[in-house]
Amino acid sequence: MTGDAEKEEEARLIKEQNTKMSSKVLKVGHHGSNGSSQKDFIRSVRPEAAVISAGLHNSYGHPGEKAMARLLEEHVDIYRTDTMGTVTIRTNGTDYDIQRER
Repeated sequence: MTGDAEKEEEARLIKEQNTKMSSKVLKVGHHGSNGSSQKDFIRSVRPEAAVISAGLHNSYGHPGEKAMARLLEEHVDIYRTDTMGTVTIRTNGTDYDIQRER
């Protein structure tokens, strides 16, 4: 869960927590703004899937095209609340399943 983290915070996390940052699912920071999800951060976390929480037709233009492209370049499956509605992740602690509203 990255909250509103952008480039600077992601860089700090890489520096301080790099060996501890593996996750199968990434909750993308700052609604998928172009300042979030830098390539080094994505490579450190190594997610299979990413969830972006953003409102449909929001005035900020989130998620940003550059952030989306970086995730796609790293072959991360993207789930967006603006186009898919509610995104639900269920896990048994080992495996996970992602459901979307639409």
